[in-house]
Amino acid sequence: MNRTKSSASQLKLFSPVLLRVAGLSIDVLDVLRTPVLTFRLDQYAHRRLQLIRRKEPLLADLFAVIEGVCPPGKPQQQLQQIRRDLHNDRPVRAKDMVQAQQWLPAAVLRQLMAYIDDRQRIERYMSTTAKLYQQQAMLGRKRFQETTGDASFQRGLALSSLSLLRQLNAYQQTNPVAFRKDDFQVEHGLLRYLSRAATKTTPYSTLTHLATMPVHAGRNDVWKAGQSRSHVRLSVRLLGVFDALLRGNQRLGERWLVTLNPAALVSDGYLSYVRQTNGQVACVRLPVNPALRWVMSMRNTTQTYKEWVDRIQQRFKTPGTEARQYIDKLIELGLLHHGLPVSAADADWAVRLHDWLITHRWLAPKFVDNQLGLLDALFTTARMLPMATPAQRLHLLPKVHGLLAERIGTLKQPPTTDFWPLRPEQLFFEDVTRPLHGNLPTPDTMPLVETTNRLVNHLASASIAPVSSLVDLFKETFSPAEHVSLTTFFGHYLSRPNAISQAVTVLPAVRQQWEQWAAEGRRQQTIHLRSKQIPDEPTRVMSQGVFWQSWIDNKGRLCAVLNELAGGFGRMYGRFLPYFGQSLTNELIKANQSVSSSDCLLVEATDDHYHNANFHPALLDGVILTPEAHVPSSSERAIPISELSVRLSDDHQRLDLWHLPTRKRVQVGDLGFQADRSRLYSFLRLFAPVHDLSLNLFRSVINQWYEAQQPAGTVRIWPRIVLDQRLIVQRQTWWLPVGADASLPTEGDAFTFFRATHNWRHTHQLPDEVFVSLPAAPNTDDCKPQYIRFDNVLLVDLFRRLVRKAVAAGCLLKVVEMRPASDVLHRIDGQRYAVESVLQWYTTESTRQPPEKHTMSADMRASAIP
Repeated sequence: MNRTKSSASQLKLFSPVLLRVAGLSIDVLDVLRTPVLTFRLDQYAHRRLQLIRRKEPLLADLFAVIEGVCPPGKPQQQLQQIRRDLHNDRPVRAKDMVQAQQWLPAAVLRQLMAYIDDRQRIERYMSTTAKLYQQQAMLGRKRFQETTGDASFQRGLALSSLSLLRQLNAYQQTNPVAFRKDDFQVEHGLLRYLSRAATKTTPYSTLTHLATMPVHAGRNDVWKAGQSRSHVRLSVRLLGVFDALLRGNQRLGERWLVTLNPAALVSDGYLSYVRQTNGQVACVRLPVNPALRWVMSMRNTTQTYKEWVDRIQQRFKTPGTEARQYIDKLIELGLLHHGLPVSAADADWAVRLHDWLITHRWLAPKFVDNQLGLLDALFTTARMLPMATPAQRLHLLPKVHGLLAERIGTLKQPPTTDFWPLRPEQLFFEDVTRPLHGNLPTPDTMPLVETTNRLVNHLASASIAPVSSLVDLFKETFSPAEHVSLTTFFGHYLSRPNAISQAVTVLPAVRQQWEQWAAEGRRQQTIHLRSKQIPDEPTRVMSQGVFWQSWIDNKGRLCAVLNELAGGFGRMYGRFLPYFGQSLTNELIKANQSVSSSDCLLVEATDDHYHNANFHPALLDGVILTPEAHVPSSSERAIPISELSVRLSDDHQRLDLWHLPTRKRVQVGDLGFQADRSRLYSFLRLFAPVHDLSLNLFRSVINQWYEAQQPAGTVRIWPRIVLDQRLIVQRQTWWLPVGADASLPTEGDAFTFFRATHNWRHTHQLPDEVFVSLPAAPNTDDCKPQYIRFDNVLLVDLFRRLVRKAVAAGCLLKVVEMRPASDVLHRIDGQRYAVESVLQWYTTESTRQPPEKHTMSADMRASAIP
C-alpha cells in the first residue's frame, strides 16, 4: 500500500533489500541440455534449404529434355516419373535412372545424380540424428535421475508434494529403457518441481531461499553464501482444527473472551452491525431493546463468556440457562464474537495457544493434557523437520498426520472444509534463509529505482481508481457536508454492487499519450521509451515496493526487469521478519513513521482470513478492528469500525475516512500477501493513500495498441517494453494457437515432436529459453509459468504434455521470453541463481499538509453513543 503527498521530495531506498533466491542453481538443468541435437537440426535445415534451391533448376532442365530431345512414349514417361518423384520428394526408382541415362545430357545427368546423392546423404544425416536423440534422451534421463537425488530438493519435496517423494525412489531405480507411462508421469512431475525451484517460479517457500542484502556505494558482484537455515512452523489452518477440538470443552470455552462486534452502533432505534464469517459479509439491522442496549454499553469492557453470563443473570435476574441461550444467540447472529484467544496474524499462534492452555489447565486437566499432547507432537515434528533427511521427513509427516486425523475422528462436529482435511505436507510450512555476502551498488541501483518511481508516480496520477465511484454513491443518498458512520455507508455500498467500478481505468488523454510513446519508440518487436517522456508528477507515492530481477549486461551496466509493483511500508517483508531479528522490524517501523503525518492515521485493514502468507508484526499506526478480525498481537492500537465515519473532502472530489475520537483522517494500508480477502477488507482498501498500482495498467494499453498494428490473422504478440535501455517493463510475449496447428503434432514419437518443436520455434522466432503457461486451462497448476529450454530433451517432452493439454482445453499457449537469460543470472559461489529482489523506497518531504477542518454532525454523534 502507498501514501502520497505533494511537495518537494527526496527518494530514500530502504536497506537491506529482501532477496528471494531460487532454491537450486539453474546449473542443475544444464546437464540435461543437448545442444548437439539442435546444432544438427540447424545443419539439416541449412542443407535442406540448399537442396531445395537446386531442385527448381533441375526440374526445369528435366522438363526441357522431356519436351526437346527425349522421344515420346515410354522414355518420356520414365523421365516424367523421375521429375514427379523429385518434385514430391519421393525416392527415385533405380530402373528409371538406368533408362534415363540413355536420354539425359551428361551435364543434366551429373546434376541429377548429385542431387539424389545429396538428398540421400541428408536423410541419412537425419536418421543418425534420430538415433543420437534416443541416446541423448536415455543419457539425459539417467542424469536427471541422479539430479533428483539432491537432498535439499527432496527435503523441499516432502513439504510440497509428498506423493512425488514417495515415488522418487522407484523412479530413480528404473532403467529409462524400461520406462512405462507411470514413470513418464512421475518424471514430468519431478521436472516441474525441480525446474521451478531452479528458476524461482515455484509457489512453495520451501524451495526458495530468503536473504537480505545491503545497498551502499561499493560494488561487489561476487556474492558468497553462508549455510542455509530451515524455519518450520505450524500451518495456520491448524488453528481452525484446534478451534473445533477445544470447543468440545465447555469449561475452557467459558474462559474465552466474548467481544462486541466492532461495527455495532445504535441509531434511530435500530442496532446496525456488519457480520463477517469465513470471508462472507452481510449487514444486519435489529430493533433496539433494553437487553441489546445494555449489551452495547459493554463495548469497552473485556469479559469472558462466563462473565457475560453472570452479568446478564445479575442485570436481568434470569436463570443461567436462559442467559447462556441469549449469549449463544447473539454469537450466532454475529453481534458477539467468541473465538480462540490467539490470532491467525501471528506466526507463533501455536506457541501462544500452548501457553494459554497451560495457564488454564486447572479447568479441565485431562482434556487440556490431550490437547497439549497433540500440540507437543506437532511441535516436536516441527523441531525435527529442519534437520531431518528426506526419508525421515517421509516418516515424520504421515505419523503426526495420523495422530491428528485420529483425534479429529472423535469429534461430533469436525472442522469445516476450510481447515480439514489436510495432506500431511500441509500441516507445516517451511521458509529457508540463506546468508549472502555482497551488496547492491547504490550508484547503479538508484537510477533504476528513480526511473521506476517516476513511472509509479505517473501511474498514480494517470489512473482512475474504483474509489472515485464512492463519491457518486455518497452524493446519491447523503448531503455533501454530512458525516456518515462507516457501518451505515458500507451497508449502502453492499446494497449497490453494480454502482462501484471494480477496475482501475486510464484517463483518455493519458491513453493517447502512451500510444504515441509506443508509436515513436517502436523498433520491430520492442518498444523503447525514455524516462524523460514521463511527466514529473506532483503526486508522490510515499512508500512503494517492486519485484525485479537484475543482471549486469555486456557493457558492465546494471539492468533489471520489473516483474510487478509491490506494496510499500514493509508489506513484502512482513511474513519473513521473524527470521531476520527485531532490528529489521524496528527499522521498518522507524521508516514508516518518518513519512507519517501527525494529523493523519495510517492503519492496517483486517479481516477473518486464514493464510500462512499473511503472518506479520504490526508496522503501522494501528489496525482497523473488523468483526472476527485477526489482529497482530504486537499492534498497540485497534480502532473499531464503529469509531469511523466517511465524509466528502472540502472540494467534494474525494471520500475520506475519519476517526471520530481523534478527529483525524484515516488512511488504510494492506500488509497481507494474499489478495483473496473479504469484501469488507477490499472496501477498506479503497481508502488507501493511493489505490493499488500495477504495471499491467500501462502494459495493457501498449499491448492493445501494438496488436492493432499487426496484420489480420497473424499471431498475437506483446512487445518487449524497455525504459532507458536498461529497465524492462514487459517481457516479449507470444499467444500461440496449437489446436489446429499441425506443425506441433501431439501424437507420434518423441523425436518427431522435438524436431517439429525446433522448426516451430524458428517459425515464430522464439528465444531458446521461455516460460510457457496455459492461462485458460482448468487446472490451476497449468496456469503457472513453466520454464522450457528448447535444447533440453526432457523439458521439450514436458512441453509436449502442455501442448496436449492446450489442445484438449482449446486454449492458447502463453510463451514469455526469459529475462534475464540464464547465462547472465547472478552468480553465488560461482553458480548461477535466479534472484528476485524486493526493493522498497520512501519519499520524504519537507512540508506537511494541514488537516482539513470539519465538524461532526449531531446524527453522527448520536449514532456513536449507545
